[in-house]
Amino acid sequence: MIRSVLDGMGTGLGYTLALTLMGVVREALGSGTVFGLPLGIPGAIPVTLFLFAPGGLFTLGCLMAAARKVIKTGSKTSNRRKCAGCPASEACPMSGKGGCER
Repeated sequence: MIRSVLDGMGTGLGYTLALTLMGVVREALGSGTVFGLPLGIPGAIPVTLFLFAPGGLFTLGCLMAAARKVIKTGSKTSNRRKCAGCPASEACPMSGKGGCER
């Protein structure tokens, strides 16, 4: 029961964080403010497209692409590891999990 409560809380907090991040990006680009406070960037021209529905979809797409890039960049190093029981030409699928099965 505790695990399901923690899972629900983690899912809810993650979703809240994602929506807040989307809102901050859209507001900063669309109106030049964050939580109603001006960013203070001289000469910045707000892009009103971000205030409409297509701007939300564009923001979501950009945030998903950035997340994929970060995840893909982080996983490249673990795939290159070799372990003693594997052939030198291929990476061991278990090397990132603490050991090799072979």
